[in-house]
Parts: sequence; structure tokens; C-alpha cells
Amino acid sequence: AAAAARLRDADERLLDAAVGGDAGARTLYQTLINSVSHDLSLLRLFTGAPATVDHVATWPLSPDGPAEPSVEISGRLPDGGRYGIRWLNLPDCPAYRETVTLHHARGALELVFPSPYLLNAPTTLTAVDRHDGGERRAVFRSVTEAFEQELVAFHAMVTAGVRPLTGIAEGATDVRTSQQVVRRYGELTGAAIGGEAAS
Repeated sequence: AAAAARLRDADERLLDAAVGGDAGARTLYQTLINSVSHDLSLLRLFTGAPATVDHVATWPLSPDGPAEPSVEISGRLPDGGRYGIRWLNLPDCPAYRETVTLHHARGALELVFPSPYLLNAPTTLTAVDRHDGGERRAVFRSVTEAFEQELVAFHAMVTAGVRPLTGIAEGATDVRTSQQVVRRYGELTGAAIGGEAAS
């Protein structure tokens, strides 16, 4: 019990240092770090970290809904494009999936991750472009578990020194982006933002 209390106290101090004491800002930051971090990591990997955070909204599933709110974030990318992230907290939804779509001038790439709790459910990559005045789709499905691939990559990093796609510097970039989101949330809602996110 004492060890758990020490860990909770340490967690509270880290949250204070990151975003300050506002309850809404703390909940948003924890949601970003715990759940939206995968989207931020993919966004950074594909396009670079966001140049701006223009809009942030949070809302509960219901007044007595789950502790983590749903989150919407949008802004400008480094090369002038736009991004939008919508993370919906739907704990009772039986068909959870994560969809990442990258639109470009000639088509789109869409990556769909199934629920991590379904065995051998395919992750699907769909590429769409123009072809002979119509639409062409190329679909690749992998039944290799995404989380299994993460474990294999982690093993290679630990045992063979293989550099991960997201190392310390990249993770720090994602943390800074999360703090920018919290800062913008404070600007839009009047929440008192403190810690690293305030600067």
C-alpha cells in the first residue's frame, strides 16, 4: 500500500511538472499520453510533428461516462497541409478500430488497425489513386499481430541494438506536441495551464 501511494504521489508530481494542477488539463494530458500517442507518433513519422495546434475539444461520452474524454485536435503540418485527430472513447463499442488516413493531391493511403484484443484480425493498408479516369485501389492485409511486431522490434532493440522507429528524441517530440495540445486547450477553455505546457 505504501509503495502504491509513493507511485501515485510521484505520478501527481510529474503531472504537475508537465501541465499544472487543472483537472481537465491533467485528464486531457493523460488521454494524450495513454491513448492518442499512437496517432501522434504515426503523424510525426509520416509528415513530421505538427507545426501548430489550432483546435482542441474534449467531451464526455455521457455525463456519467468514462473518466477519459473523447478528444479532437487539428492544426497545420510542417509543409502547410492540415491534420485532424479524433479519438473517441467508446468503451462498449464491439467493433473498435483505429483508422489513419493520409490524403494527398493524387489519392490517399488508409491504414486500419483492428482491436488489439482480436487474434489474427488483419491490419489493412489501402492505397487509392487515379487510373485511366477512374479510381484504383490496392489493398494489403496482414494478419501478423501489430503488437506482436512491436514485441519483436523491442526484442531486436534490446538484444541486437537495432534502433527503434521512435527513440528518445522522437518520444520527446510527441510529449512536446501533447503539451502544445494542452496549452491550446487552456487558451480555448480558460483552464489554468502550468508546468512545461505553459511555456
